Amino acid sequence: MKREIIVLTLLALIIGFLFYDSMREAPSRMPVLYREPVKADSMPFDREEIRKFELLRDDTIVVAEKRKRGTFKIKSPIYGSVDKKVLGGVFDLFENIKIKKTIRQDGEELPVLLSEYGLDKPHIVWKFFNNSNREKTLLVGKKSKENDGFFVKWIDRSDILLLPSADYPRIDIDLKALRSKVVLRLHAEDLVRIRFKQFRFEKKGQKWYMTTPVTIVCDQKKMARFIRSIKNIEAEDFIKRELKIEKLYRKRGQENELTLMEMDKNGKKSRYNILFGKPVEGNLENTYIFIGKDGYIVKNELFERFGRSVTDFVDARLISYNKQDVNTLSIGNNEHSFTLQKVNDTWQVSGDLKVELKTELISKLVEHLTANSITDFVHYSENVAHDDGLVPVQFMVKVNNAITLAFGKIIDNAVYFLRDDYHNCIGKTKEDIMEYLSSDIAYYRTKQIFHVKDHGKVASFSITRKGKKVDAEKIDGQWYVVSPLKGKITQGVVDDLLDLFKELSVQGFVAENETVDYGFDVPLLTVTINHDGVKENLIVSALYDDQSYYGMMEQKGEILLIDADQVNRANKNLLKSVYVIEADSNNDGTMDTWTYFDNGKKTRMELDITDDGIPDSISNYIYDGQGEIQKIETDDNNDGTPDQITYYVAGNIVTEENDTDRNGSMDSWTYFKNGQQDKLEIDVSGNGIADMTKVYSVDSNGQIIGADVDQDNDGVVDYKEIYRDGKIIKQDIVHEPSQTESLPEEE
Repeated sequence: MKREIIVLTLLALIIGFLFYDSMREAPSRMPVLYREPVKADSMPFDREEIRKFELLRDDTIVVAEKRKRGTFKIKSPIYGSVDKKVLGGVFDLFENIKIKKTIRQDGEELPVLLSEYGLDKPHIVWKFFNNSNREKTLLVGKKSKENDGFFVKWIDRSDILLLPSADYPRIDIDLKALRSKVVLRLHAEDLVRIRFKQFRFEKKGQKWYMTTPVTIVCDQKKMARFIRSIKNIEAEDFIKRELKIEKLYRKRGQENELTLMEMDKNGKKSRYNILFGKPVEGNLENTYIFIGKDGYIVKNELFERFGRSVTDFVDARLISYNKQDVNTLSIGNNEHSFTLQKVNDTWQVSGDLKVELKTELISKLVEHLTANSITDFVHYSENVAHDDGLVPVQFMVKVNNAITLAFGKIIDNAVYFLRDDYHNCIGKTKEDIMEYLSSDIAYYRTKQIFHVKDHGKVASFSITRKGKKVDAEKIDGQWYVVSPLKGKITQGVVDDLLDLFKELSVQGFVAENETVDYGFDVPLLTVTINHDGVKENLIVSALYDDQSYYGMMEQKGEILLIDADQVNRANKNLLKSVYVIEADSNNDGTMDTWTYFDNGKKTRMELDITDDGIPDSISNYIYDGQGEIQKIETDDNNDGTPDQITYYVAGNIVTEENDTDRNGSMDSWTYFKNGQQDKLEIDVSGNGIADMTKVYSVDSNGQIIGADVDQDNDGVVDYKEIYRDGKIIKQDIVHEPSQTESLPEEE
């Protein structure tokens, strides 16, 4: 019996061993349970407790330890800092793995077969050690064929987890990816000295100063950007210590070095020296740099952000103000000076002199002073000051009673200057500044006499020439001469005049001398303009010289010099600009007479006799080549044929023809002598030949007092007429005419 029991027991053990062995050879037949996840897995301990970690890969082993400042430092195989973002991403993943499946070996009594998941020889191993040196290790196995992910397992947990394939690259990182790309971990607040190329910088208090090649305060914003550029240098790759070779270095010298010194609050100093190497062979966009024994490959463009000249580090403005903050300018030289003040956004001359200034010119000066207009700095010496035209000083400018600038003359399209707060340097700026500088206040004064900006705002104006005044006024949108007569003038004529008035400018200002007669009591010309509710009055008197006249704005009383050509153009007879005069001859409120002019000469007159608004009588004035009146043709019935023609010689009336019966033929001829009627001939028979003649006699005043009448035109006076006040009062028959005819009525 015992034998049988022993045999059965051995048989059972053999069968069990064979079954177990067959399961090892065919793991796919092993019962496995796939469960849907109910939660995300997490790290076994808090990341803040980690003091050390190791990353084991097929190609390398990385060991890193936490420093006092909380960052990790790589201790092996090289020295370097750990990239916080990369390590943070690893921690984030470990603390919150998004599990798709949890795979557990079915049957806890069976050993876990790590080899089936690639966990016996993992590709990646992460080891973490806390402050108590307690270890937590994560194994990363092979990729699952059935699921999109990799098998991973915390070594002290029974669960085998499935890491999504998308998250795998976050833990499959090499030394290059893990290492921080930041070359220097500077503390900007602790920096006290910087040496870069030929430049030396030193921090005093809270301000940075350049000490070489010139001594000057830095632009603090520019220095902050410079320091940020240094801090932001990131490596594209790293050079292992054993691979560093001397041929990668440039020759040592200030042009290829950057030296930094930090000093913490306890006075402890730290020094960093960066040596710029040669461009990377085969990739000229990158350069080698070295800090101590460590080498890096960085992009050249990172260094392009560094400054190349003094102006890249200091304030390149002539004055350290914004333009809206400049409110006082004192300008002058060794002989003359004056002060300009801004009051309510308007520039004025300080003191008793109340004059109008060129706001645009002063604004351009302020813009140049407050713009980045400095192009360079040079070290100061007396020889340099002489060579750069600073001796003698051309102009001195004091801004806001605080900063004083001394400008030299223009040399090679530039101007050198000194500033009272510069220690041993001379600045160089653009020559444009000289366009805005003068020691004569007149340079900044407005030269414009009238201030007409918009013609539409002009309501009226007048021109007085040698005591004869002509007034012009805009009425219902139309310009008229309103005195000494009323007539229309065109807008174009007015615009030309107003443009001319706008051009009137001051050539100079005259200091009044009581012994000089400026001639304002008998002015040559007076121009008055009413615009924008303001009346401006210019008086022009005698010639100052061939180029200018004396002038005065009546409101200001200051003696001016005005360009002679402009005065001569303004000295215009405005009456010659009238092109039509309208009149209401019968005072019924409707215009019935229109007289037209061309350059002051009457050319046409129209009369509305019937009061229907249509001209009934039209007279045309005809001139000879010399502009003298030659004749006047009048059409009294508006049929297109003259009914009266009056002839002139040398401006005097000599003959007047009339068609009294309006049949198209002249039948009356009046002859004049010295402007008075001398003889009248009448065609009574209508054959175009005079049948009757009157010869007038006048008194010493030119009044007609009588006439001898030849009624039949036979050369013999037939009767005499006696006139009083231009009317016939008596007729005396002297000789009976050959034919009895009634006396014609007086024309």
